[in-house]
This record gives sequence, structure tokens and C-alpha cells, in this order.
Amino acid sequence: MGIMFNVNSGLKKSNSYSKSVGNKKEKSTDPFKTECIRRKIQCHSRAICRLDVVTETFYCQCIPGHSGDGVHFCQEPSAKITISPEQICDGTSSQLCVIKSTPGKSVQFSISVEGNYDQYNIHWFKFYSSYGHTFYSYRKRLTSSSQSSANIQILNDGLIVKIDNVMEDDFFPNLFWAQLDIRSTLEISDELQPHEISSYEILNPSQLRFYFALDALPVATHYFSFENVCREEDFGKIRALIYDYLPGIPGKVMVAQKLFVIRKAKSIWTPWSPWSICSVTCGNQNQMRFRICTHPESGMRCLGPTADLKPCPNLRECPVDGGWSPWSAWRPCPVTCGLAVVSRSRICNSPSARNGGKTCQGQEYEEATCGTPVSGEARHLFFNFIKIK
Repeated sequence: MGIMFNVNSGLKKSNSYSKSVGNKKEKSTDPFKTECIRRKIQCHSRAICRLDVVTETFYCQCIPGHSGDGVHFCQEPSAKITISPEQICDGTSSQLCVIKSTPGKSVQFSISVEGNYDQYNIHWFKFYSSYGHTFYSYRKRLTSSSQSSANIQILNDGLIVKIDNVMEDDFFPNLFWAQLDIRSTLEISDELQPHEISSYEILNPSQLRFYFALDALPVATHYFSFENVCREEDFGKIRALIYDYLPGIPGKVMVAQKLFVIRKAKSIWTPWSPWSICSVTCGNQNQMRFRICTHPESGMRCLGPTADLKPCPNLRECPVDGGWSPWSAWRPCPVTCGLAVVSRSRICNSPSARNGGKTCQGQEYEEATCGTPVSGEARHLFFNFIKIK
């Protein structure tokens, strides 16, 4: 058994058909065009410039499905294959339909044929992708009577193929295709044959073939940070391909695959912590909660505050005990001779008692005697403090 993988991510990207499906930067369908122009080789409008790797010379070749010398004429086929209007595709390109599925499901491929043809000119094939350059890729003709096609039905005079139970080896990069051969004398063998799909065929699809690719749904989603040594190109959809021997096929071919989505880690907030407990029953106090910004190695900051505050609910005002103000000044003594009584006072308003607090303890007034007693030769000023209240 073999598995294609990447040293860093453990998987190997396999997106060959992405060049044709939804890719705005497609490769040129005629990469050697400038070479033919430089050599003053004028190709037909339905031909492209090719390089003969043996003779190292450039020449013109009609695009697949057309016949002619590539210079003076390229004749269109008398019939061509298109997709059936009833066929639902999850992705399309020229002569290609991509269908998302899962193992065990049933799937149907449906085509239409325009022009003059006979039902016996329609052939269906399954393509087995090989393990690297060591082994051949193969194609196998599908027929309703074939033992290897017991899971497959060919219906509606060859215009429909139904797979009753999708197997692991039915997924991309293995392919299915319908082929129209208008040369009725050509016999196509039911036997397994080595077959390669060249980049020339991919970039210049023939109107006599229509491909169907089964694409697996992602089976898992993983988040990696830069600390996991993933490179920038490792993020996105990655397909793990398993290669092994199948009965009747002499080389290693794709027998199973899994599609993963690898996403770059983001800096995101953790869930908020529980609110802190209120430790008082009256007065003012705040509750607090926290959260943490994860994956700081991603280089992205989280938006918003780290902490959050709110007042403790249902707190009443606390009781306040009363407090005395400072004593007032003594009142002036009302006499200049003899004795009299003077007083001073204070108020329980520093602070005033409220919310059930205790009132001030002690006297609110104080009194004392004042005056000048006569003692013969001297006068003495004195105060004798007497508490009355």
C-alpha cells in the first residue's frame, strides 16, 4: 500500500482538475503558439502548435475530436457529447462535471449527444490513476454485463450511467468518461488497458468525450498554527491518496482518498469566565469576568476588552451611624462682676444617622460658670465647668 503525503502536513494536495474548474488563471491551451509564429508556421484556428520531443520540431495539430492536417483544415466531428440538462453538477468546466458524493451513495452520470450517431458509438470508461511514474494508469470499459461493472448500470441507450453504490476507488483522481466514436468500424476492447490523460487533453478537451469526477466531502477540519510548521501553501483543501493493488489491475492505483480542510489558526477569545461573587450585602461593589485571547502566535489581535464589569445586583444602602460635629465656641460671659453661667453645643450631623444607623451617644450641651470674684487685692478669671446635661 502507498500513500501520497507531504513532509510537513502529512498529506499531498491533489487538485489537477482545479486548473479547469473555477480557476481564473488557467494555463494556456496553446503554450507553443509563439514558437510556431516565430518559425512562420500558421496553424488552423482549430489547431494548436505542438512540439515533437523526438525530432525537436514544431508542428500544428487539430484539437482533439477534429480531423485534418492542422494547417489547411480541421474538420469538426459530425456529433459531439454535451452534458444532459437534467444532470446536476457541483462544479463544471469544459467537458467536465464534478459531483460531490460520499461512499455508499448512488450517483448518476447523464449526457446528451448532438449530431449524427449510433447508440453503439457511445462507450463509457473508468480511469484508474497510477501511483507516480513507476506504474501505468489504466482505463476499463464499462458494460452492464461486465463482472467488474456489477455495481454499474448503463441506461437509456448509453446516455446514462448509474452507480448504485459509490466505492472508495470511484473518487477523484480516478475518473469516469463517456466517449463518442463516430467511426463505427472501430472495435474498443473491454479489457483493461494502460492509458494516460495528457495535459494536452486536459487543456484542449475533445467534444467527443465528457468527463465526470466524484469529489469527496471534507471529512475533518483541522486548525494549525505557525508553530506546527505548516507552510502557507499547505492551508486549504488537501487530499490524502492511498494507492494499492486492485484485483485484475497489475499496478498500484488509487484505491481510497480523504479530503481535508486545513485552516490557519486565528486569534480568538476564549469564553468569558464566570462572574466573580459579590462579597457584600450592602453598599457598592462590582462583579468582574475575564477572557483570554488565544493563538497569539498567529499575529492577529482579538478585538474588544479582556475584562468586563457590572454592579452587584440588589444591594441596599448600608446603615450609617451618627457622629458629633465639633463643639461650638462658649457663649460670652454676660457679667463683668460676680459669677454667671455660659454654654456651648454640638450637633449629631457629622454624619447624620440614616438607613437604620445608631444615633450619637453623649451630651448635646455643656454649661459652666463665669465671672470675676473679688478677693481684696486681686481679680482672678476662672471657669468652673459643670456638666448640667
